[in-house]
Amino acid sequence: TRDRVEQGYEDLLTSPAYADTADTAARVNGLQQTAARSRQAAADSAEEARKAQAALDRRSAEQKAASKATARVADQVAAAARAVAAAAGPAGLPAAAADWAARGDLGRLDAAVREQREQVVAARPLLTAAAPARQHEETAARWAGQASAERARWVTRAGQAADAVDAARQGLSDELDRKSVV
Repeated sequence: TRDRVEQGYEDLLTSPAYADTADTAARVNGLQQTAARSRQAAADSAEEARKAQAALDRRSAEQKAASKATARVADQVAAAARAVAAAAGPAGLPAAAADWAARGDLGRLDAAVREQREQVVAARPLLTAAAPARQHEETAARWAGQASAERARWVTRAGQAADAVDAARQGLSDELDRKSVV
């Protein structure tokens, strides 16, 4: 009887039904491993997409801050330009200066020359302030451009990561559908 039991066990191990079951179990194990790798890849892609979105949000905030700084600098430049125009508006003495000189009214003429000198002196700091303000505006505009370019790169990366996640999910779904038909 022991020989028959051993023979029966050997027959069972070599039977087509046992072989098919072992092959199916191996395929299921392989599919489970593939699914686990796909889930990990999808999780990694999702994490990368999250990081890309966070970086995109930071770059967007930086761009907004740079845009606000650009607007502030532009306002400062405009105010400085208006002050310079008001101070330097008259290119010379008032039109009445000729009449004052003709009448010998040196007091008024002297006052007009003094006023013009004061306007020039007052205009110098405004002109000096306008140059750095313009440089600040250019720098802020350059930062805004860089932030926009970086944002575009992160948007592209986020889109690529999302596409990769979708492709991995679809591939996993297709593979599971094929395996469930078998």
